[in-house]
Amino acid sequence: MADGKYEVLALLPESSDFTLDAALAHFGKLRFGKKLKAELATLKGRRKPSGFRVDYGGWSVYAFLESGKDVLSESREFAEDEDLPAPADVIAGCSRRLSVWSDEDEEADYSDHIMHFTDELRERFGAFILDFVNGGWWR
Repeated sequence: MADGKYEVLALLPESSDFTLDAALAHFGKLRFGKKLKAELATLKGRRKPSGFRVDYGGWSVYAFLESGKDVLSESREFAEDEDLPAPADVIAGCSRRLSVWSDEDEEADYSDHIMHFTDELRERFGAFILDFVNGGWWR
């Protein structure tokens, strides 16, 4: 956890059907103690939404979609790591990813919430979760 927030990258394989609309539909019908609220999110200084936010009842997780040559280049670098969660060519081919971060959680009261969020990204959209703070891939 950096600065009291959870921060990870979620690499999306080419086979993933991830879209912002699909994420809103998926997370918006889930419950985690109570019904979750999912909505589009816009980065400061931008006009068009490029991500989404999931509200877990006063504590939120944000995910912003990135794509293109720079993402693909970094994915190729990640594919050189050991202990990958998928074959190296699958990781190297990820041209889209989500930059994910949360509201502050200094006391780790919401660790189950971030795990729920990333588990849903993995199970529904096939994402590979990379955590730079803890130095590795989430399994």
